[in-house]
Amino acid sequence: MSQCNHYLLTRFNLKVSWSKDRSGVAVQTDEWLEHRTDLFARFCLPSVIGQTCQDFRWLIIVDETSSVEFVERLTSMIAGHDHYTIVSTSRDSVMHDIQRIITSETQSKCVVTSRLDNDDILHKGYISTVRDCASTADASTTTVIDLSLGYQLVLNGSSASLLELRDACNAFVSIVEPTANCKTVWSRKHTQWLDSSRIVVDDAGRYWIQVIHKTNIANKEIKHLRAVSDFDRASFNFQAPIELSVSRFHNLLRPWHYMIEISKRQLRRIWQ
Repeated sequence: MSQCNHYLLTRFNLKVSWSKDRSGVAVQTDEWLEHRTDLFARFCLPSVIGQTCQDFRWLIIVDETSSVEFVERLTSMIAGHDHYTIVSTSRDSVMHDIQRIITSETQSKCVVTSRLDNDDILHKGYISTVRDCASTADASTTTVIDLSLGYQLVLNGSSASLLELRDACNAFVSIVEPTANCKTVWSRKHTQWLDSSRIVVDDAGRYWIQVIHKTNIANKEIKHLRAVSDFDRASFNFQAPIELSVSRFHNLLRPWHYMIEISKRQLRRIWQ
């Protein structure tokens, strides 16, 4: 693995195809950006700083039209971490720019790229686990690294619900690929990596937390997941003053929620 460079990729406010979140509220507004920046500062950034292995480059992608004030604020937040880099680009140029950065810096035969949304959280061992999984990969082809276990953290003011989640090729997926033909993990939607012929699955621990909040674009609470009352906060460098609560009836009603979800999926297939 010492011969592979590792890149963590995070879109921050890049203008993309959607214009509203899942509640129908416009995104990319000043209010939306302020809320996302707060989530980044409280949840995402501390978990990256807390990685036990810092042998990676974090590329934080911002839109080229971003205000000077926003970029300066983001720059001050990551100050002191020279391997964290803000990349200013556009929707049309982002893939070219990321590939150019990676190929210009990487002298090794292979490269690892990992996904991280700017409102989500990593376990402190995420990077080291991805690198361990990648160490056995064939450098001449593309291998998917799937850390399939994590949590959903559903925010509700000063309290939250923590739900156990298993999700194959989730939004934290990584790939190992030849540097000469680098396309990055962003070249496909994360669920599309399920079709890969080479997938290394690690389900020995829970390595990520998907944060569910009012400005999510697509993610939402999955009702049939089991709720838990606590987790190892230090392992996620989790310092947010949030109290975890478990509804009295949540786990009791999980089978019913599960049956409803399965029925909805079957109806969608029939309708399609």
